[in-house]
Amino acid sequence: MPTPDAVHVNLGGERFARSYLALPTVAESSTSFALRDIDRDGDLDLLIGTSRMGTWLHRNDRGRFTRLPLGTIAAPNYPDNTRHVAFADIDGDGWLDIAVANADASFRFYRCASPSPT
Repeated sequence: MPTPDAVHVNLGGERFARSYLALPTVAESSTSFALRDIDRDGDLDLLIGTSRMGTWLHRNDRGRFTRLPLGTIAAPNYPDNTRHVAFADIDGDGWLDIAVANADASFRFYRCASPSPT
């Protein structure tokens, strides 16, 4: 049985402890992830790349992750073999966009089209 993804917090002194945040369940092997505060609410949101289920974007609401629907942030869940994901302000508008690299050599950018109000 595969081990679910987990977050371990740094306790200092080279010690870590598992955090029991309500991480989203991904029905496929995760291959990459990135954490950034995409909605500027002070907590880190999660972007997950998977081996056969594409890219998944989840907003963190005080430790509870909610998958964002298409249209909130333009990060469609294509059935790609995602290898790397990253956040960057690609278009210089002050909002984080998404970059996705796939095993088939395709590389996609997704622009934050309608960010959440702050």
